[in-house]
Amino acid sequence: MRAPIAGSPIMARSATGGHIPQGMGRGTAGPGLRHQRWVAVFWFGMPSMGHSSVPTVERVNASTMCNESTMDLRDYRIWAEPYYRTIGDENRLFEAAFADRMPMMLKGPTGCGKTRFVEFMAWRLGRPLVTVACHEDMTASDLVGRFLLDAQGTVWHDGPLTVAVRHGAICYLDEIVEARQDTTVLIHPLTDDRRIMPLEKKGELVHAHPDFQLVISYNPGYQSVLKDLKESTKQRFVPLTSVILPPRSRPKSSPTRPASTPAQRGPW
Repeated sequence: MRAPIAGSPIMARSATGGHIPQGMGRGTAGPGLRHQRWVAVFWFGMPSMGHSSVPTVERVNASTMCNESTMDLRDYRIWAEPYYRTIGDENRLFEAAFADRMPMMLKGPTGCGKTRFVEFMAWRLGRPLVTVACHEDMTASDLVGRFLLDAQGTVWHDGPLTVAVRHGAICYLDEIVEARQDTTVLIHPLTDDRRIMPLEKKGELVHAHPDFQLVISYNPGYQSVLKDLKESTKQRFVPLTSVILPPRSRPKSSPTRPASTPAQRGPW
C-alpha cells in the first residue's frame, strides 16, 4: 500500500507500522533530468496481498515537496504610470540593455531619480519589479532564501533575488554599495553569459528566466575605503549616470500683489 505523499518531511509507512527515515528517500536524477530535483518515496508491499516485500521506488517532483516561492508577482507589477521626466536617451539605453538582458548600474547622487527611473522602465516594459534595499547587515540568505519551519516541517522559502530569477522579474538592488562584499559576489554568475544562481544550502542550480534582468544603483559620493564596489563587480554592469536637474523656474510675483510669506501660505 502506497504511503500518502504530503509536503515535508517525506515518510513512508511499512506493513508493520514502522517508518523509513527521510534520508533513505532521496535519489538523484539521470543525465537527462539534471535540471529537475527528485525524491524517492519507498513503500513495502503487504505480504497478505501477495506483493513482494522488496521496496520499490516512486519518483515525484521535488517542487511539490517544498515551498519554492510563495510570493505573488502580481503584487510587484506597477499598474499606474510613474511620473518621470526624461532628460536624454536613457529610455532607449535601458530598453537596449533589456533586449540583450545586460545588467545595468545606475550611478548618481541621492535624489536624482534612480529608483523612479527603474519604476518607470518596469512599467514601460510591463515587467514586475522586485526591489531590495541593501544594508550592511544583509546576508546571502536574505537575497537567495533559507529553510524555515512551518506547520509542515522544514520548508525552503525563496528570497527576493531568487523569486526574480525564477519568474523573470526585474531585480533592483538599491544602494548595493551598502551591502557586504561577501554578499554582492552572489550576483556574479547572474551578470555574465551563464545567467545562473547556485543555491548551495539547497543543492540547486537555478537558471535565470529569459526575462530576468538585474539592475543596481550606486552612489559614487558615498564611496570610501571600506565601502566601495569591487572592480570585478563594476565591470559586469552597463553604467548609466544620472544627474540632478536644476529647479524649475518659478514665476515672478505680480507687481500689484506682494509675494506671500511662508506663514501666509496655505496647506495647498
